[in-house]
This record gives sequence, C-alpha cells and structure tokens, in this order.
Amino acid sequence: MGERTTAAGDSLAETIGWVLGNARDHARDRSLRTAAGFSQRISPPVHRAQVGRWESGATGITFRQVRQYEDVLGLPEGLLLATIDNLARGHGASARQPSLPPPLADDWRDRVDDLLDKAESPERMTGLEWRWLASALGSSDDVFLRRRDWEHLLRRIATEADLCTGLEYQLRDDAKACLASHPRSARTVLDLTESVFADPTAPVYAETGILLAHAAGHEAVDLLMRLLRDPVGEAAHYTLLWVARVLVLEGRTRISEDEWLAAHAVEVLEDAASSPRQRDAAGLLLEVVPGPRSAQVAEWLRRIGDRRVADAVEHGRVLGERQLDSLLEEIQARLAATTGKRPTLHPVLRSLLWQATAHAATEVRGTALTVLMLSPQGPVIGATYASALRYALAHGPDVVVDEALIVLSWLLAPQDVPTVLELGLDPAVDASRAGQALVAVGNARDRIDEAPPGYRADDVTARLVRSARERMGPGDGPGVPTPEPLVRGHLYALGMLGRFDALEELAPESSRPGVDPVWGAGARRWLSTPVWARPPRA
Repeated sequence: MGERTTAAGDSLAETIGWVLGNARDHARDRSLRTAAGFSQRISPPVHRAQVGRWESGATGITFRQVRQYEDVLGLPEGLLLATIDNLARGHGASARQPSLPPPLADDWRDRVDDLLDKAESPERMTGLEWRWLASALGSSDDVFLRRRDWEHLLRRIATEADLCTGLEYQLRDDAKACLASHPRSARTVLDLTESVFADPTAPVYAETGILLAHAAGHEAVDLLMRLLRDPVGEAAHYTLLWVARVLVLEGRTRISEDEWLAAHAVEVLEDAASSPRQRDAAGLLLEVVPGPRSAQVAEWLRRIGDRRVADAVEHGRVLGERQLDSLLEEIQARLAATTGKRPTLHPVLRSLLWQATAHAATEVRGTALTVLMLSPQGPVIGATYASALRYALAHGPDVVVDEALIVLSWLLAPQDVPTVLELGLDPAVDASRAGQALVAVGNARDRIDEAPPGYRADDVTARLVRSARERMGPGDGPGVPTPEPLVRGHLYALGMLGRFDALEELAPESSRPGVDPVWGAGARRWLSTPVWARPPRA
C-alpha cells in the first residue's frame, strides 16, 4: 500500500513543520542543527531547501521521512509520529487511523495475526506494536474479528494506557483511539466503559471515559447520562463531567439531555462538598450547553461566590493574563539559559503553552501537555512550573498551586520530586490537592531515581507506606473516613512505581475493622492488575 503524505500549506502542516524543526534545533549533534548538515545525513540526501520546505509546512511529509528525522536525530522510534498524531487530532483529524500510518507490506495480515496472538498472551506488548496493529485494523471496515476479540483488545490497551507514562503512554493512547473509532468497536466500548465506571476502585477513569467520545451512535450519550446520575466517586464524576462537555460540543446530545446536564452542573456548583476540579468541569459543561451565554453563566457563578470557575467560563482560562505572561517570560528566560541564546517563542510553542497552562478544558490541556511532554522543551517547562508552585505555596494564589500540579502530572522533573512529594504527604493539605501531587510523583516513575538523595524510589515507597498507615489509623476503633483523592493518590504512586510488594504488605492491614474499606478495596484492585500491565519496579 502507498504512503500517505500530510497536506501542505495549512495550519496543521505548519504545526507538523514546527515539530520537525523543533526536534532538529535541539539535536544532540550540533552539526544537525543546520538544514545543510541535516540534509546530507538523510537517505537519499536532499537539498537544504527541501528541509526548509518540510519544516515550514510548504510541502507535505510521509511516514518514512518522519522516521528518518527520528533515526538521524537519535530520537526514540515513534516520538515524532506520536507528537504529530496528537496535534492532528487537536486539529480535527479522525482518530480512525494515525495521521501518518505505517505502510503495509504484502504480508501485513500475517503480522496482524501474530500481534493478535501476542495480545491474547501474557507477553508484554510495546507501544509501537499497538500503533501498528491499530493502524492495520483501522485500514478497513471489513476486518473480521469476533466481538470478544475486539473487547479483549480494547480492555487490554485501556489497561496498559492507564499504567504507562511518556512515549509508551502516548503510543497506546493513539492506538486506543484508532481501535475505539472502528465501526466494530461501538458495543464493546459501551460495555467496557460501563464496567469501569461501576468500579469505585478503578485506578484511572480518564482513559476509558474518553472512549465514549469515539463510540458511534447515541447509545454513548445514553450511557453517559445513566452514569452521571449515580457516579461511584469523585474521580469518576469529574471524568464524566468533562466527557459530557466533549459530547455536547460535538452536537451529539438532544435538547432534553442538554437541559438535564445544565441542571446537574448547577447542582454540582451549588454543592459545597464538590471538589475544585468537579466545580471546574461543571462550570465548563454549563458554559457549552445551549442556553445562557457565557457572560450570564459567569455572572451567576460570581454571585454564588465561585470567581475561579467564573473566570474559566467567561475567558476560557483559569489563570489571569498577568500570571500567564509571567510564566511565559520565565519559560523563555530558562530556555535562553539552556540554549545560550534568547529565543523568541515560536507561535506553535506559545499556543501549546497557553493551552497547557491557561485553557480550562481538560481535553485541550491534555493534547497540549502530551506534546510538551514529548518535546525537547519539556524539562525546562516542568522546572518553571515547579518554581511557580513553590512560590505560590508560600505566597499564593491557590489557583497557581492547582494549575502547576496539573502540569507537573506530566512534566515533573527529578529535582522537583521533593517539593511535590512533601506537598502530597502533608496532613494539613487539602485532600484533592494532596492526591494530585501524589499522582504527579507516580507519573515521574521513569525519572524518580535521578531525584535528590532521600527522594528516590525506595525512599518514596517507604514514605508512602508510612503515610498510608498513619492515614488508616490503628484499626481498633471506629473508622475515620479517608477522602477518596488521598487514598487514590497513595495507591496510584505505589502502583506506578511498581511497588506491588508494598501494596501486598498494606492490603491485609487495610482490611482491618475500623479502617476505611476504601483502602482495602483499592489495594486489592491494584494487586489484581495483570502481570503484562504492571509498571516495572522503579
């Protein structure tokens, strides 16, 4: 089969060009940072002007050419392809296939069979294998697989994506979107989503929840409405609220459903027990439901005392302009210190930074944060937000603390693990904020042993276990309920660090009388994770 070439001359082409040029500008081998040097290292060599045309978006580019960028620059296979896929979806491209699917050889069906056998086995899959398999299956509506095979594939990749980080996460996320968008997947997606959202101990809901946005037919909306009427916990409810926003924006809801969603959002905003992120998601849902204009919704929110969500609804962002400008200036200064020159922020990078920092919508932020996580600037951006977090913890405002923790869930650098871990373990910190901090620590698993002494994997594990025991209490009296985000954060960090021995140690203790049963249920849920999905021991 022939290779697909990206379109040229539009905004997506320019964005893809930035991805390629940005990677080359940060090449370890400085001779590759010039178009002339790079053009002679690819095969066959091209004129340096051709490199300029690719990187300006003036001409399209193929899968093989992107792979050459990765190989010549010494980048992990699939890194630039995954970045391009993510940006293409943000520009409205179909998730049915990658934007640059790998060419299929004549024997591609044999490889599909081999990978299907591997997916049925306890053997570990790689992100690249998932990307290839999903692309091949997505190339035709007539792929013959039994329903139980589709269900197994979707359950396995959703489980793996929940427990991966970095490039391995993104490759699986892209593949999952491809599989979920296939016409054969609709019923399976609904069954999988319903089972996960019925489980109050599920480690992650977002990876399954977004599948509803890919499922065809109105049944996806019907299921969403049913789940929203009786959510099993704070994390599940938050995820359902932002998925509802996506479905409303796509025009998939009916008038009666919009009316119910608006009323439900108001209930969440009026409930003092709602967490900050539930309130954010409810406010943004209310803003997109047909009816009152954003200004009216924002005015009502201010009347009930929720200025933070009001700003998000009215301006589409959480941080103020001055706060955002200050962060962008700091990022620019740190990049200059790293590169030895003061660069101007490319419009694509500036847009990504704005979306990652200021945009109120979860799905938009997720796309931007993924791209930044995979970009050369990721560590610098993470360090900037860690600095902003430390300042906001000492001087305020709280909104910067919360927004910085979201960014650091993707971009936490090793040197900043101490700040975030201490925040997560501080008994005086709000449970929702502490839980988010511990999630960020768990997501830094691949970098944790570069952290300062006393904050590496073994040290962090010991601190988490001790904190969990303190939170559970002696178990010899009336139980004290532990807030769900706090339990989830402790167990998530231990699981993502691959410390299943620590979870086995905690499981019997967490089942004692007088201990909040959510601890025991959560620990057992993590211990039920299949071996092929368990994060390796950090």
